Amino acid sequence: DLLSMQFFHHKKRTGFTLIETMISVSIFAVVITMGIGSLMTIVSANKKLQVQRQTIDNMSFSLELMSRKIRTASMGTGGNFLVTTGNNNLSFRDQGGTPITYTVQGTTLVSIDANGIVTPLTPPNVQITDLKFIGSGLNPIGDGKAFLRINLVGNIVYKTTSTPFSLETSISPRLIDN
Repeated sequence: DLLSMQFFHHKKRTGFTLIETMISVSIFAVVITMGIGSLMTIVSANKKLQVQRQTIDNMSFSLELMSRKIRTASMGTGGNFLVTTGNNNLSFRDQGGTPITYTVQGTTLVSIDANGIVTPLTPPNVQITDLKFIGSGLNPIGDGKAFLRINLVGNIVYKTTSTPFSLETSISPRLIDN
């Protein structure tokens, strides 16, 4: 019997108990859950930034199209480039003499042609809050120093988040060589 008692007392334990295993699995699950939550937050933030970048690129492209049309505007009657300038609208004749107006309707920047056809220039997730056309030396242009600045302010809406933006471009109308 003494031998068997020594055997039981000196027996080495190998492996983990059920309690140790359950605690380890619980800690592992908490760490993984936190990691997945952080990863999902990063993925969501990245998607939001991609949408904002794409929207700003689209807005810049719209401003560039406007700039090209304005830059090559034809001389109107009396040697004027612009027919009408307003705080939030601009009307002029393009290179072919067709009247074009840029303005905001609701929260969308639009182009209106001679037939009254309205073409949106901003994506649906953009809300324009302010549009200003600020010019100097445009009516009439005598010294060739005409200058127009366009300020565009608004918000990019993504799901429940609204991110403000402000874009500005400057244009110097030029005469087309005949």
